[in-house]
Amino acid sequence: MSKQTATQAAEQETIFGIVPILRSERTYGFWDFFFVVSGFGIAVWCYAQGVYIASLSHFSGLVCSILGGNMLLISIICLVMIPIVRYGIDSWVYMRAIYGHVGVKLVCIVIVLVNFPWYAIGADIFSSSILSIFNTVGVDIGGGGWRRVFAFLCIILGALVAIAGPKVIAWSNKVLVPSLILVALLIVFAAVSSLSGADIVNYEPDLSAFGSAREAYGWSLEGNIAFSVSWISCIGALPRLCKRESHAYTGAALSYGTMVPLMCFLGGLLGIAMWTRFGEWSDDPAIIYAALVNPVLAIIGLILIAFSTIVVCGIGFYSFGIVLKSILPKTGFRLLVGVLFVYVGILVAWGGTASHLGPFMSIGGIIYAPVCGIIITDYFFVRKQRFSMRSVYRVDGANAYDYTGGFSVPAFIAFFIGVIVMLAIYNPITGTVHTDLFYFIGSTAWATVASGIAYYIVCKIPYFHNYVLRDRNELTK
Repeated sequence: MSKQTATQAAEQETIFGIVPILRSERTYGFWDFFFVVSGFGIAVWCYAQGVYIASLSHFSGLVCSILGGNMLLISIICLVMIPIVRYGIDSWVYMRAIYGHVGVKLVCIVIVLVNFPWYAIGADIFSSSILSIFNTVGVDIGGGGWRRVFAFLCIILGALVAIAGPKVIAWSNKVLVPSLILVALLIVFAAVSSLSGADIVNYEPDLSAFGSAREAYGWSLEGNIAFSVSWISCIGALPRLCKRESHAYTGAALSYGTMVPLMCFLGGLLGIAMWTRFGEWSDDPAIIYAALVNPVLAIIGLILIAFSTIVVCGIGFYSFGIVLKSILPKTGFRLLVGVLFVYVGILVAWGGTASHLGPFMSIGGIIYAPVCGIIITDYFFVRKQRFSMRSVYRVDGANAYDYTGGFSVPAFIAFFIGVIVMLAIYNPITGTVHTDLFYFIGSTAWATVASGIAYYIVCKIPYFHNYVLRDRNELTK
């Protein structure tokens, strides 16, 4: 292999692989990371989230639920950034120390399965946006067949963005994020300008399906907390490209804690405008734009939504491609992106993801909540910010994280305790609430806290303390 070819191979393994990235090799400063995370965070799912919450809450409840639900755990969740940046590794590489070399594969695959339906929703909205642009300019190309074609076009282009790499992703978001926010603000202003302040503040949702407004608000709070905790699955690969820990933590906290709630709130306002003027709900921005604003502004907004959906798919395919590579290190990055593409393609062909949004978010929360509670407790309170890179990569036979057949017993005990606590409070499959604790902070937050506390307690038991901290003689300095 020539020197140039070897250098290119090393660069490919750094960007698209799982080897640690040295600080001298990192490309993201604060603004780079902020725009990438914001472009990912304020994507089309914010409209769906905002409309969903607006359908469950009065205006004051909409504000409290979106701001409180999204900000309640985000400063804690973003602590996960620290070990990723400090050691230049994907979060799922670090989680080998938590779940074991085999156990982390199981958790990773489940996370991918419950996370990727979001991209099917995005592809459907992309398709709807393109069809709406044609309709707005007076060109009727039909519906059904073209809807699937454009949805597949979205995920094809997203896969290409992922393969292009993080520099293309960063450049795209620097253009996209300011434009998307500006146009969203203009559209919301135009949409609600025909309404009075009283129409918005005194808006009444249809809560006939609930026993009381308190019950509906509990569901909205749960939806937002589950929405915020779900970001734990997306943190994986991108923070390791940051030059400093502060860049990653602050960039993500500001994005997920301010930009995302803002876009969800704007989506909620558009939902209220649709309900007030037409008596119907829609979480599809293509339908909302066409109904509420003039054609020119609608087309500009739809073009930006279409572009943002492609970029978001690219970020998702890139991040989760690296996630899968962390558990399948010998598999090529492009092949893994192809696997993700096929999975989303199946969901797109099915077409039923968006109609199951509420239960889908809570089912995801069953997985995200324990993962979040355990990883933070493990790094800061059990391992005290020190772990063995030798055993993470099994260098020279180091095997501290092989545990029991590749599975860490304490981690999975805590994981299932978190799941049990969540199901004891609320069953997202049947939609049954079992205790009034649900109406306080939902079930996802309780599960996050329960799994973290359970993991800490189990690791204090002498046998499991030595079991988990068998890496102390080979600590990364």
